[in-house]
Amino acid sequence: MSYLKKSFLPAAALFAMLTSPFAQAQTWTQDGPAPRYHTSAVYDGVTDQMVVFGGEAATGPLGDVWSRPGIIAAGQTVTTTPYRWVQVFPTGTAPSARYGHAAAYDGVSNHMIVFGGGTSSTACLNDVWLLDDANSASGTPSWVQMSPSGKLPPARLNHTSVYDSTNNNLIIFGGSNCAFGYLSDVWILSNASGGPGTPTWTQLSPTGVAPTARENASAIYDGTNVGTMCVQAGVPPVPLACERVHTSESPVEPESPA
Repeated sequence: MSYLKKSFLPAAALFAMLTSPFAQAQTWTQDGPAPRYHTSAVYDGVTDQMVVFGGEAATGPLGDVWSRPGIIAAGQTVTTTPYRWVQVFPTGTAPSARYGHAAAYDGVSNHMIVFGGGTSSTACLNDVWLLDDANSASGTPSWVQMSPSGKLPPARLNHTSVYDSTNNNLIIFGGSNCAFGYLSDVWILSNASGGPGTPTWTQLSPTGVAPTARENASAIYDGTNVGTMCVQAGVPPVPLACERVHTSESPVEPESPA
């Protein structure tokens, strides 16, 4: 025999609870950017801020901009707090939604530079955009499309890029041409942040044994060693060896790994 006290809600009260706006309106929402890949991210050390643009989601390419202020400081605290993502809504005509593009940040001009990418696996781009006031320090950022002089690089996605902040050069290597082909060319966009001179594309013609054509490679840039870009790995699979190209010499000579 049970001695537990039993209580029941009147049917009318239970029905009112289940049909109330409070009970019906509960939904989960995601804090921050939607899951994505082949996106771009740049970092501003002055405001300790990461700025994310675009990428691909299950629904297709994205064209949104998100900021994460205090990202390094948050990771250094003893008890970390949840990341505070802020969606940014730049003024001006925005770039088309894309993924597999390249982005770099120039702290002097506070510009994020965006090049290329794809709107699909068969539709590549070769346009250049600036996000002015990228860290939002002076207000709302704004999109500006650039019109560089010189011959344009072929449209591509999943290319490799590095930024030479001393000389304001964006350096591009390889990628996919969206026609089931891989690229191995090297291009430099001078005055990449929009000035002080005219942004200009120049194709380099390195001597020596060039890296094989590839996409999704990794690269770093060493500005103290005559402007050396080191390219590693990629698709199709290649050896995990650093293949170097001097980008500030003429002629430019790739160096095979020792």
